[in-house]
Amino acid sequence: MARSSAQNQALRQSSIEAILNAAVDLFGRQGYQATSMAAIAERAGISKGLAYHYFPAKLSILASLLETQQQRFREMLEPLAAVPPEQRLAAWVLQTGELVANNRAAMRLLVGLLFSETPEVAQLLAQQKAQAQAQMDREFQLIGPLFQQPGDFLRLRWALLGLTYEFLADADEQALQQGLTQLLNPGLKEP
Repeated sequence: MARSSAQNQALRQSSIEAILNAAVDLFGRQGYQATSMAAIAERAGISKGLAYHYFPAKLSILASLLETQQQRFREMLEPLAAVPPEQRLAAWVLQTGELVANNRAAMRLLVGLLFSETPEVAQLLAQQKAQAQAQMDREFQLIGPLFQQPGDFLRLRWALLGLTYEFLADADEQALQQGLTQLLNPGLKEP
């Protein structure tokens, strides 16, 4: 018996998700350049031909992954506008930490891309730069006014980036949570 349209769509979506999950893991562990379409297909449990059917090139997989991350960041920021200003900073810091903890492979990929020397990746990142800048501008609109000194917001962002790097290196979620708590309560002493 032939599959229904809904079954075909579910199978298609499942294959695409398997490709993206395999790619984010392999790109994050091995790097973009060292990862082949064959390795992605093998990890996804599908044929290389099917992987190419859904994504004509490895770069198109990366573009899809970057768009997914941008969407996650946008979704994280949307509810912050409704949070009272006195609670917004804590909500932002905690949501950022949760995003990092729940998307470790994607965060590892993003950090790795910062140091990529592949021309095609550099071009893709340049195209994504406007979206990322709009995201940071929105973040600053929501969080920046909460600081007395303009540089304090940037220092906090760098501290969050440092915690992200540390978490990616050792995957200690408790240390990440302690670091976030310390950022929000700088007068507290470590236990």
